[in-house]
Amino acid sequence: EVFNPEKAIYLEADGYQIDLEPYTNSDFWVRKAYYLRAYLEKLKEIKERLGGVKFSVVIPHWFDRVEFSRRSLARQVFELADEVVVMAYREKITRALGLVSKEVKLSAKYGKPLILGIEVIYTEGADTIPVSIDELKRLRGLRCRGIEGFALQNIEGIL
Repeated sequence: EVFNPEKAIYLEADGYQIDLEPYTNSDFWVRKAYYLRAYLEKLKEIKERLGGVKFSVVIPHWFDRVEFSRRSLARQVFELADEVVVMAYREKITRALGLVSKEVKLSAKYGKPLILGIEVIYTEGADTIPVSIDELKRLRGLRCRGIEGFALQNIEGIL
């Protein structure tokens, strides 16, 4: 379902996290320019409507390899967002960290926090393997240069 700001209920909050996924459309790669233009316009519109409230955007790790208007999509999101959550779903934290090296550089360049998204449950048909409980326990004391924190994809995986 497409986010419709006019129908949304706005609550008092320190910020909002937006997770729009234009690539889930079956014809995304055929109509990539159309979807990416609409995606970026929607992010700009949402940011404007939030009026200065913290604006966090969730992106997949491969947005750094998608070019649009001669720049990577990841770069354009960093330019817009106040914070970026990068979904790098791998069974080992070290493998996930290896996927976000370009985003770490973008985070430093734009002075925007980078949060690493981690999958914690298996989803039927998904191409990712969730991290183990042992891997999650490692997060408690893990400090990684360029990574502000970690976001768990689904809290049900640890309850």
